[in-house]
Amino acid sequence: MTADLKTNLEVLGEELLLTRSGHEVIYLGRNAVFDNTVTNEGQRSVAEVKLTEVVPSGFEFVEASHGGRYSSANRTVTWTLGPLAPAKAETV
Repeated sequence: MTADLKTNLEVLGEELLLTRSGHEVIYLGRNAVFDNTVTNEGQRSVAEVKLTEVVPSGFEFVEASHGGRYSSANRTVTWTLGPLAPAKAETV
C-alpha cells in the first residue's frame, strides 16, 4: 500500500509543488522507498531548487538517488536540483 502527500510551496514568487509518495506501512527489517517530486507550476524557470528531507529517528539511511547527500550529523538528505523549467518535474 502507498500513501501520497501533496504540498503547495511558494518560494519567492515561484510556484513549486512537492509530492511525496511511499509505503503507508513499513515493516521492521525491510527497506522502504520514498519518492519526492518537485514540479514547477510557475511561468518562470527556477535556477536552483534545494530539497531537504529529515530521516526520522528509528530509520537507517541506505541510499539516495540523483546525487542526494546524507548528513549523519543532522540526519538529513539534501538534493540540489535545477534548473527546473515551467511545467517540468524532477523526482528523487
